[in-house]
Amino acid sequence: MHIFTGIQFLILVILWIVKSTKGSLAFPFLLILCVPIRMFLLPLFYSQRELAMVNEFSVLHASTGRGLHWIQG
Repeated sequence: MHIFTGIQFLILVILWIVKSTKGSLAFPFLLILCVPIRMFLLPLFYSQRELAMVNEFSVLHASTGRGLHWIQG
């Protein structure tokens, strides 16, 4: 999971750099580009099981604020 966090951090840095330059008009495009990256690039590095766990964690964390309870069960 540390690679996933690294990828997220890298995307954040890229978005921050774009936002801080004259290329800020590309910011919405880069945000939209995150969707195909998630759909097509991440499955090359992670199994469907790992991606499902990340999705489940994201949805549960956002809706309940509890987050990690799926690891215990």
